[in-house]
Parts: sequence; C-alpha cells; structure tokens
Amino acid sequence: MSEVSLRSRLIGAWELVNFVVRDVATNAEGRPWREHPLGLILYTHDGYVSAQLQRPGGGPFVSDDPFSATAVEYVAAGSSCIVYSGRFFVDEVGQSVSHEIAEPASIRAGHRTSVRGLRFRSRKRPRTNGVWSK
Repeated sequence: MSEVSLRSRLIGAWELVNFVVRDVATNAEGRPWREHPLGLILYTHDGYVSAQLQRPGGGPFVSDDPFSATAVEYVAAGSSCIVYSGRFFVDEVGQSVSHEIAEPASIRAGHRTSVRGLRFRSRKRPRTNGVWSK
C-alpha cells in the first residue's frame, strides 16, 4: 500500500490547539498566543488556504452588533488576531507547506510567503509551529 501524500492529508478544516514559537539558534520556546489559542485553518482541494488565529481574551464586543463596537473594542480585537487567505503549496520531499498570503485581513500578515515545516504525529494531526487538530 502506498503512503498517502502530505497534500491529501492536509485537505480539510483544522482547529488550532497549541501555538509554539521556537528560536532555531537557542531552541528557546515561547507561546505568543498564550496557553489556549483559538484558530481555524482550511485547506481546499483546489489549493487555497484560509487561516483565522486569535489570542484568547481579545474580545468579544460588548454588543452583538459588530458595527456598533467602539474604537477601543476594535483595537483590542485587531491586536489579538491574524486572518489571511491565499494559495498553499506542498513540498512532499521536505515535508513542508507554504502559504502564499494574498488577502491579509490583518496588517501583521502582510503580502508574503510563509513556509512551515511539519510532521504528522498521527494520521490526523500535523505538528507545525502551530498544532492543529482535524
């Protein structure tokens, strides 16, 4: 039986369950999104990615109507999240996925390509700088 491709395994919706940043020089770890980050990432069959990441405590707005939120509420919400979409490309040999960020809804995402190395700890759970659960 042949191995299922990395690209095939990525297709679908994934929930962020952890986010760890590791300094490659010192191996020091940090958690910029705290202990229980919120997030969803979608990989489509036709090669598109959409990601929404939020640090806990960045919201919610006081009102259920986002158009009536105050400037302070918008600043708090915007400074605690990253939202972007674009195309993704898989390197099967290097076991990495690249996100070509085309539509950033957050200024911090910018227009760029972000490469993420990953490995699967099981058939349904990849390990990257963010841990996603399908």
